[in-house]
Amino acid sequence: MTHTANFVAADLRASSGRLMVGQWNGRTFSLDELHRFPNGGVRVAGHLHWDVLKLWSEIQDGLAKYRARFENTPAAIGVDAWGVDFALLDQRGRLLGNPYHYRDSRTDRVPDLVFQRIDSRKLFTRTGVQTMQINTLFQLYSMAHAADPQLQYADTLLMIPDLFHYFLCGARAVEYSEATTTQMYAPASGWTRDVLESLGIPVRILPKVVAPGTLLDTVQPEVLR
Repeated sequence: MTHTANFVAADLRASSGRLMVGQWNGRTFSLDELHRFPNGGVRVAGHLHWDVLKLWSEIQDGLAKYRARFENTPAAIGVDAWGVDFALLDQRGRLLGNPYHYRDSRTDRVPDLVFQRIDSRKLFTRTGVQTMQINTLFQLYSMAHAADPQLQYADTLLMIPDLFHYFLCGARAVEYSEATTTQMYAPASGWTRDVLESLGIPVRILPKVVAPGTLLDTVQPEVLR
């Protein structure tokens, strides 16, 4: 008999999400949908946010559907999502509010403020990232400029897919391709800490960056249950 390994992927998009199961029997690979759900921004108090706890609930529903269909535990679970947006955790690993949506107005005209303090051409040379006001760099500077308490109390920044990896296994790390969407990461040297320090953005929140496909940790017992 051929042993089959199952892999679960959560694919999060700006307007929808889904959980897929891939099955590998050593020769062929099949792919089936477990669960599909809507996604989108939620407007409250004049700002646009992502409802990440609702997304986490949908991921758990998808895992429950996996359990109903398959006897064996998945060999691995991974999450992919859009770039630039992030979540902040405090020292105890608790989520500091709902992450902002990249279309929120808090970054209006922020690039102009940033480039009054740093050289835009030098930043592009280091990061290779096109300047757009939705980028993580400008989102964080809008918080620093406004003395946002969330940023003051933050201990760790996680990009959106990395937040769900944290919920799954407790690991605090940012995957490389996500880091490169921030306009704060230089492929040749890592996080641009000097740039962030000059803008008043705390570098203590920056986690380690890991390669795609890195085994982060084992899934937490409550998730397995």
